[in-house]
Amino acid sequence: MNIAFFNWRDIAYRDSNPNGVVVSIRNPGTEPPEFVPGWKAIYAETFHDIDSRYGDFKMMTLRQAVRLVGFIEQQAQEGIDEMAIHCHDGVSRSAAVAVFAAERFGLRLQAPTDGANPLVLRRMRQAYALHCFARFRWVEAFRFLLKT
Repeated sequence: MNIAFFNWRDIAYRDSNPNGVVVSIRNPGTEPPEFVPGWKAIYAETFHDIDSRYGDFKMMTLRQAVRLVGFIEQQAQEGIDEMAIHCHDGVSRSAAVAVFAAERFGLRLQAPTDGANPLVLRRMRQAYALHCFARFRWVEAFRFLLKT
């Protein structure tokens, strides 16, 4: 599987893949990009690019991370060959989800991930640990929890 992350402009013009999925992360109240038709599935969440409470901004919740992990797991089981993840700038939120997915599937990312949002990455790892606990995969759950 190929995992990559993009900004909203690049994902809007990216050729679709009938065996690939898009994870779309946007700020609350913003419109999604118009994707080229033909993706197997598009999953969307909205939260701001912050890693701690700040005014009225909306952080990623554990519930959102659990839903996203469920989507990623389901699509992987169905044999997708590409996961294209985007946020506004393609640096922080999408990079964090890509880091998690690469860790989960033992893959390497091509782009640098120095700007990955630490809260998003932590929540994704916690959500995956819950996913593993629910399936009695204790060792794998603890492996991801120790990274948080």
